[in-house]
Amino acid sequence: MTLAGQQLGHYRLLRLIGQGGMGEVYLAQDTRLPRQVAVKVIRYEHQPYPDANALEQAERLFQREMKALSLLDHPHILSFHDFNEEQTVKGSLIYMVMPYRAEGSLSDWLLGHGSALLAPQDVGYLIAQAASALQHAHDHHIIHQDVKPSNFLVRANQDAPTRPDLFLVDFGIAKIFSATSMASQSVRGTAIYMAPEQWSGEPVPATDQYALAIMTYQLLTGQLPFQGRTQQQIMFQHLTIQPPAPSQHNVRLSPAVDTVLLRALAKRADERFPNIKTFALALQQALASAELQTTLEIGSQETQRSSNANVPLAPRIALAPPSPSQTPLSMETVPATPFSLGISHLPSTTQQSTKAPKSRIFLVVIIVLLVITSSLAVRGLIDNTHTTNSATATAPTQSSADSRTTPTAVAQATVTPIAVHPNPYSPSGTLLLSDSLSQPHNWYERSRPSFGGQCQFVGGALQITQAPPNKFFNCDERNVYSNFAFEVRMRIDQGDCGGLTTRSNDDYSNLYVFKVCQNGSYAFEKYSSNADFATLTSGNTAVINQGINQVNAIAVVADGRNFVLYINAQRIGDASDGTYSQGILGCVASAITNATIVTYQDARVWTM
Repeated sequence: MTLAGQQLGHYRLLRLIGQGGMGEVYLAQDTRLPRQVAVKVIRYEHQPYPDANALEQAERLFQREMKALSLLDHPHILSFHDFNEEQTVKGSLIYMVMPYRAEGSLSDWLLGHGSALLAPQDVGYLIAQAASALQHAHDHHIIHQDVKPSNFLVRANQDAPTRPDLFLVDFGIAKIFSATSMASQSVRGTAIYMAPEQWSGEPVPATDQYALAIMTYQLLTGQLPFQGRTQQQIMFQHLTIQPPAPSQHNVRLSPAVDTVLLRALAKRADERFPNIKTFALALQQALASAELQTTLEIGSQETQRSSNANVPLAPRIALAPPSPSQTPLSMETVPATPFSLGISHLPSTTQQSTKAPKSRIFLVVIIVLLVITSSLAVRGLIDNTHTTNSATATAPTQSSADSRTTPTAVAQATVTPIAVHPNPYSPSGTLLLSDSLSQPHNWYERSRPSFGGQCQFVGGALQITQAPPNKFFNCDERNVYSNFAFEVRMRIDQGDCGGLTTRSNDDYSNLYVFKVCQNGSYAFEKYSSNADFATLTSGNTAVINQGINQVNAIAVVADGRNFVLYINAQRIGDASDGTYSQGILGCVASAITNATIVTYQDARVWTM
């Protein structure tokens, strides 16, 4: 039961904004000062047969978090205002009051940013902030043990929208170590970010470096280095498998970036960088080196287009051979030749200029013009391929009972393929839909008050609401698909579960639904018009980012009667059923016991 509406001390709890294993987080109003705060609450309810061990563990972790925060004072670590305990008729509540960050976590910010990767230099900026905060914690003998995007809150930077300020949070499982401290023997953390030594309960400061390197890898490539269906599979890879070089996922990354990240992901802690600050500095240098190389290549291409008859002397940057500690730059003056290729040094001796025949100069100019013209044509073609099929969509007609009218099936052959974003799933396919879900281009906005569900676009995202329990409400895309890979990013803002519907008919009486819940469970189910219901597969997985306001990328691949389920790019389940061969795709809000609100962005569909 929610505590919204109650008052703890001089803080009036307004609404639930986060939930996890360590308790609940509420947005609250400070009644003494004109400010809103975040209040983290741990409940101790009276029970006939209380689990004393669970209560003691929860209190110990909560006390650990407050002790850790009391030792730290850093601009990129979220501090706390207040702490207290309050008795109620049902038990007691321990709470901690912290500053409220309306923009949410880095995961939320990335969801709003869209599917495009951040610029490498922006990633370096974010990682530098995170590393600075973690280095401060390490200097005070604290290991965070749960470094991941959802544990960094953000504050918008108006001067640099792609570079928000980060604030490290959630020290609930942090370890305070000393020269005489022993291994904790407690394995805690988030599986996809856990270093090998963390699995054996022996974390060290380099454990946080490893997790931050995983997070960096994810930001630079859009992929996780280790993927698996179960926690055991993920653990095995962390312990034994070498990660692929980041440049295999993002060809824009240089070998220097590969070297830095792979060193920070070394299996042995003593083979990583001496400290996390050194790792961040090495990353920034590698990214800057790659950016300089790109700038030089672009400059060379621009010089190549120049057609000045006279060749003036101009300064030119030359890359000196790198040393183990630095990559020095030197300046030298060389002839700025209009059509020279590459960035190699030219001879330093004086060169005798020779005049080319006028016919040859004319021929070269013609060739350059042809190259520029063809480049513009190719660029126009590429720009066109990024356009989704939303231009051909028409707005649906709304009715009073259900704002969605029965759609006319659109043949797949009428959809224009998009020649970008290769299918990350197997078998390979052609991308036919890439929609940020910022507006109802391809999707129906509908409501059904008698059922308690609603689909609407709020704040540049698709939001689905289902109020009464034991029901789910879905919003559908207007095309019909047979064999496909359907992917979308999901955030449960309130309640129980979200998910995807596939191969649905017009009135939703026949369909498959893939449910993903904030408690870590999932299910793939079949519904039919004769009230037949079947769970084809279900389970629990550590791959799910659990709790309220956590972002998960979910996907279903349908190939004939075979279905493969993915969460955060990791295969977590399979099912086989041939009842429905084609239909409409959609997203859902599934209320099991609580009113549920789910937000979706970045839908993509590949056909096979």
